Amino acid sequence: MSSNVLKFMEEIMEDVTMECKLVKIVIPRPRPDGEPTPGVGKVYLDFEDVETSSRAQQGLNDRKYGSKFTVVVFYPENKFADRDYEG
Repeated sequence: MSSNVLKFMEEIMEDVTMECKLVKIVIPRPRPDGEPTPGVGKVYLDFEDVETSSRAQQGLNDRKYGSKFTVVVFYPENKFADRDYEG
């Protein structure tokens, strides 16, 4: 993984953990063998409650990291619980 990607991920992690009440963070990583990995390039966050997740969505959406902007959407809880990152 390039140093720019790692820096980008570190910045996101720092911002999110400082601003939000998180239960769990999932950042899918590329497989060493090069096979496709569902969810690579996305960050999945599990919050304590809906109010916190709504505030996080408002605060983190359209934030710039390097040359990229974040797009924050709600993900189905059942897919997250099943580790289904295809969506």
